[in-house]
Amino acid sequence: MIISRLGDQWKREWIEEVQGLLERDAGWGWRGFWECVKRNLDVRLPIFPPQHPMSVSAASRALS
Repeated sequence: MIISRLGDQWKREWIEEVQGLLERDAGWGWRGFWECVKRNLDVRLPIFPPQHPMSVSAASRALS
């Protein structure tokens, strides 16, 4: 069996295989997903004043 032959090494090999499959199939996998999340969390978004067209309150008024 794989477990008896590789010990815990099979887990790392399995993760690498799945990651490679995701990258080949979808163009990116978990590694890319978490890099994207981290990059977006590091970005400071602008804070718009309430009267600005991009503010939440302005958007909610436009949808009413």
